[in-house]
Amino acid sequence: MGDFILFTHTKWTEAPRIRHQVARLLLESGHRVFFFERPTPFWRDPGPDFEQVQPGLTLVRTRNLLHHQLRALVPLHWLNAAFVESQIRRRLAACDARPDATVINFAHDYYFLRRLFPKSRIVTVIHDDFEAQSRLPFTRHIAWSLERTCRMSDEVFAVSTPLQERLRAWCDPKLLLPWSVVPYRAPAADMSRRKLLVYWGFVDSAIDLDVVRRLSDHLRETRPDWRILLARFEDILQAND
Repeated sequence: MGDFILFTHTKWTEAPRIRHQVARLLLESGHRVFFFERPTPFWRDPGPDFEQVQPGLTLVRTRNLLHHQLRALVPLHWLNAAFVESQIRRRLAACDARPDATVINFAHDYYFLRRLFPKSRIVTVIHDDFEAQSRLPFTRHIAWSLERTCRMSDEVFAVSTPLQERLRAWCDPKLLLPWSVVPYRAPAADMSRRKLLVYWGFVDSAIDLDVVRRLSDHLRETRPDWRILLARFEDILQAND
């Protein structure tokens, strides 16, 4: 069995998402997983560098300088990358991960990973539309890091067809739907007949409910026969239990 190093912008204790699912699948197959959690701002204490939460799973903690949305200039990208890279390098030197470990990267701005893993296979998973999430009125700095992260990767996966199309300018992305038991098929029905907008996921502070309300008001005025359905994933899990 091998070693897998996962780089994420997520805490292990957060609501489970695709990176947790991948980590658990690897653990169930007998592999060792080193799960790099979301970096902590440099002025905060991230806690212990390493924490083994179960056999085979080690959490690794680092720090960063700037949130990705604030790196509006290229020199800020370089400065943050140098700092985070040094943090990761020190953690790797202190743990027993194999030098040929496979890297699964969930961070869209970790374009420097090839310098750390020149001989490893690097698989990048783009799981969100980071440009659309930007709080700034421009997104060029996000596209700058996203492009370089995709280009340095051996494989790139996207979790939706819009994301897949967005990344085609820089790589040959594949569609990743680990929760699906059948191959994805694009809808063949007339799209104009679709009048239900469904969101299935965790409904918490990460969801901007003001945007949902504005969208609901707009649909009520322009398309009164449309509906929005928020399917709370946690409720579905409880119902299945």
